[in-house]
Amino acid sequence: EEGRERETVKVVDFGIAKLRDPAGGGTLTQKGFQPGTVYYMSPEQCRGDDLDARSDVYSLGALCYELLAGTPPFVGETRTGVISKHLFDPPPPFPAEVPVAPALSAVVMRALAKDPAGRPADAGALGRELQAAEREDQEARASRAEEQRRQAEAEQQRLAQVEAEKQRLAEEAREREAEALRHAAEQQQRREAEAQRERQEEAAATRLKQEEADRRRREAEAEERRQRDSSAPPAIETLSVPHTPATPPDGSRKSAFDETVVPPERNRQGKLMIALIILFVVGAIAVAVALLKQGPPEPSAGGSETASGKQTGVPAAPTTGQQTTSPQTPPSGMVHVPGGEFTMGVNGSDGGDEYERPAHRVTLKPFFIDTYEVTNEEYEKFIRETDNLPPPTWTNKTYPAGTARKPVTNVGWDEARAYAAWAGKRLPTEEEWEFAARGTDGRRYPWGNVWQTGMANAGGATSGIAEVGTYKGTSPFGTFDMAGNVWEWTDSALKAYPGGQLPEKPASNAKVLRGGSYKSNQAQATATYRFGWRASGENSYAETGFRCARDINDSPK
Repeated sequence: EEGRERETVKVVDFGIAKLRDPAGGGTLTQKGFQPGTVYYMSPEQCRGDDLDARSDVYSLGALCYELLAGTPPFVGETRTGVISKHLFDPPPPFPAEVPVAPALSAVVMRALAKDPAGRPADAGALGRELQAAEREDQEARASRAEEQRRQAEAEQQRLAQVEAEKQRLAEEAREREAEALRHAAEQQQRREAEAQRERQEEAAATRLKQEEADRRRREAEAEERRQRDSSAPPAIETLSVPHTPATPPDGSRKSAFDETVVPPERNRQGKLMIALIILFVVGAIAVAVALLKQGPPEPSAGGSETASGKQTGVPAAPTTGQQTTSPQTPPSGMVHVPGGEFTMGVNGSDGGDEYERPAHRVTLKPFFIDTYEVTNEEYEKFIRETDNLPPPTWTNKTYPAGTARKPVTNVGWDEARAYAAWAGKRLPTEEEWEFAARGTDGRRYPWGNVWQTGMANAGGATSGIAEVGTYKGTSPFGTFDMAGNVWEWTDSALKAYPGGQLPEKPASNAKVLRGGSYKSNQAQATATYRFGWRASGENSYAETGFRCARDINDSPK
């Protein structure tokens, strides 16, 4: 500015400065004082020793310390106190609230070493160390940033998993609620059906009582008429012959007599005819009452009756419904599977898994097998005639309403065998089951080698069990539902095929299930797919049912 003396700023060596005389304001160095700014003076400068570049390194280190910490490394109330700290005290560490990188802190502390030999050789060496410290700090920051990024990603994944778990639990809760509502609706339907059945049974019982009362009343009336008729005297008139005088009357009287009197012989014949008619009617009534009391005649075990009611010694010929069944003719509800040799299982090139391999030849005797899976209404008869427990989904030994023709489920292997024995049958072996499902041509599905929509209750066809026979994908022998709907028990234990090996050891009581269920995919609904399930002790058999087989020489129940 105009009117003011121009001032010049000069940069001098670190720690080298002229001391202003406080008294006279002169610029001469005072005697007994070490020149330099006391906060940045090296120990050797404080002692008045010869100086080199390492003294400047110390001063630069003190300046760096102040730039980083906001205060010089050594402070005091007097100049002498500060110099004493430069000479004897180690440099203090950076305050905890000052974030200084470890590498940078190490360089600054090395620059503030008391011994010049412990410092960088010159300012250039110090600069290189500072640059190296900066690179190390950058790498450390980058590493910390990467670690923070990984931690953030891990936290995001954890939060996503937590959210997914929340959604899963919420979905399960919704499913449980829907299942509870469905179960409650089924229970209500079952109660209504039970009440309807009770009302029908009560009405039927009332009707039977009324019919029985009417029958007894009619019998009593008939008996009363019979007794009344049997106690009445026969209505026969007494025949009387009029006396004829030996001497006829006179002519006038004779003429009148001849006109009014019937001849004795003609009068007697008319009265006899009337008496015979009355006797015939009374006898017919008595015979009819006696027949009503005796009831219909019982048939003879050794012969037949002729049209006249007499028995003959020749037995009656059997009717059409009583004809003896041929040994090859299947019983009702079963089909005949002829014996023969077929290929069981598949090879690796044909698909399948370890449980279905390898393909091998099997020879079977002829047998019968059920056309359909055992239904709820068939199983109910077994439950009511035995001491066996019903499936857990039944109420009072009765299946849910509307499921009579659906296959029975929630049945263990032991229960299935018990039913088969009660019915005079048995469970099929898995060899018999596969042969009945695929025949001798080695087809993949019961109807052929290609999956066809609508042939089986599997592969996403429906969301529940269907009535037996709903789907028309029959096997070569005419059996239904051997693909999908419900799994079917066989009599065979789960083990590897000859020359094969299972991927894991099965449970000791594992039995083979075949056919898949409505939840199965196309690969599980093949005629060769096999699945092991414990005969008892599983949490659920909700999709498991069965069908029966029978040896041809066995007699039906």
